[in-house]
Amino acid sequence: MVSPGARPRKTPAVQPTMASKRKSSKGTGGAATGTRRILATLPDAVGAQTVIVVAGSQSKPVLALLLLKIGEGIKDATVVPCHDRDDAAEIIQQHQPLSPQDLPLDLGRTLIVAALSEGAPAPDWPEAARRTGLDKLRRFPIAGRDWLGVLDPDGTILTTATQERADAARTALLAAADWAERHPIVGTWEEDPACLIDAGADPNAHRRELYEYVYPAVERNRPLWREILLRAAVVLREKHDDWFGMALNAAAFDEVTDVRDVPVAHVIAGYTARSFHDTPDGRPADPNDDAGGAAVDLGPPAAPGELERLLAQAGAEADVMWLDGYMTACELAPEPTGYETWVRDLLSGGDVLDDREAAQRLLDLVVQRFETLLEALNDSQAIRDSVADVAGADLAAWARGFTAATRRLPGSWPAERLRETDRAWLDALAGLGRDGTRIAERDGLAAWLAERAEITARPDA
Repeated sequence: MVSPGARPRKTPAVQPTMASKRKSSKGTGGAATGTRRILATLPDAVGAQTVIVVAGSQSKPVLALLLLKIGEGIKDATVVPCHDRDDAAEIIQQHQPLSPQDLPLDLGRTLIVAALSEGAPAPDWPEAARRTGLDKLRRFPIAGRDWLGVLDPDGTILTTATQERADAARTALLAAADWAERHPIVGTWEEDPACLIDAGADPNAHRRELYEYVYPAVERNRPLWREILLRAAVVLREKHDDWFGMALNAAAFDEVTDVRDVPVAHVIAGYTARSFHDTPDGRPADPNDDAGGAAVDLGPPAAPGELERLLAQAGAEADVMWLDGYMTACELAPEPTGYETWVRDLLSGGDVLDDREAAQRLLDLVVQRFETLLEALNDSQAIRDSVADVAGADLAAWARGFTAATRRLPGSWPAERLRETDRAWLDALAGLGRDGTRIAERDGLAAWLAERAEITARPDA
């Protein structure tokens, strides 16, 4: 049985939000009605998650707000009668900062029956269950790999070779670092910063150095993190591809000896180190530190030749301009390619995945450079300046990288989405990459790139 009791933690970040001044209907009676919707948030760092059950008629809904906690069950249950559907919608809207997801009813019920098996439910659960048509549910223990059966009934995750899963989990690291932007609750996934204080960590140390103090805590709480990831995957199963990366990371917690081999462990360490820096016992918060951004600290800038060496180890051309061209093609494509896809492709040609530290460092440096690239692509004048200033050989390497991305990721540049100007410039860049003396008409190239940047920035692009 999983219990978060091994570590004293702060108040759960996930708490049901009640409409101001609204009185619940605990014990007020009312007819039982069928369940129409079940929404759930991802679990927070202590394993708490809110479940919203919608029952009753369309014109007069009834809501039940449940607080579930891994290892402890249903901690709170409140029935909220609504005057009309707008009233119900308003209450659900109040929970939007927690990003609750609509679940298929069978998955929602599965979360609840698992919670019933983890401890005596809150005193008001029977009334909430009766009012929302869940009173027939019975406790059924589900934990660990049982959730993989719920998530993946065909057994794809478990029948895939362990090494293949490990490789897939590593290439999902960038996606894991980006989870908080899509799912805000992930931003709470940290260990208690007291683990750093108790270990005597230097508040002035670089964040990456602090990770080593966090990994033992992640190791101690490995079962809880596995459950958090699995239940988060259940919530996202029907709505977002991130469920698969979360399930892979959960499976890795079961299989690897060193938690450093689980990509999400670095995300947890990053958030914990940041909170340590923000505590009164640590150094003050860095005003330039984006609290809503990636959880993984990207480390220092590249040393001379470092990025080139790592690119070569990944089987790519050992030239940063090649990388810039490659990433530009991914970002400006008619069907822009996400991080996970192009990073997986970038790492697929060499042996860098065999060296965990090298792979992590390459990802850090790639993201550093990509962030700078994104800033430039948002400024048409910066695009013109960069094209005008680059030397011929560097422009040729950039063109080779751009062309490599269009050929290695053909789905991002589908023929049916190309305009005549796109075809002309793709041909010109392919020629430039083969012959560095053929310098394309720079103003025209800059104008085309700026146009592509404007097109892909549009919401309907």
